[in-house]
Amino acid sequence: MLKSLLFRWLRLMITSVLCSLPIYLEYVVVISDNLILFLSFIAFVVAVGIDAYQFSSIYWKRQAYYVGQLSPLALYSVVGFLTCLIFPPAVFNRIFLPLRFAGCFGMQTMGSIVLVSIIVIMLVTGLRFCGARAGRSNHNMFVR
Repeated sequence: MLKSLLFRWLRLMITSVLCSLPIYLEYVVVISDNLILFLSFIAFVVAVGIDAYQFSSIYWKRQAYYVGQLSPLALYSVVGFLTCLIFPPAVFNRIFLPLRFAGCFGMQTMGSIVLVSIIVIMLVTGLRFCGARAGRSNHNMFVR
């Protein structure tokens, strides 16, 4: 169970780093910081949303939600918060740029981490219900 949690968290971290790549667009084209934050957040939400739905359609039991989705997201948020406290902003931005999305609206980084984490957890929870319903109905149809 711990191994599954760590693999899901590692997958979330890799997704976050990949979704932080729009920060390098400013070296290629003229682009605003808010657009970079928006692109990063949208890419992260889409990737995490697709993953949450697919995971829930396969592992639709409640325990899988807590261990496979909610715990890695909480761990991701805590590590992001600690990274913001310990490391300079350049390091934080290269790893956790999607968590700074609320900065588009003038919010401080700490508040943005909390708000974006809550939004992502709510989104994953909603998609979990849809994916679990689809997975359960497919399982019941297959069993019949």
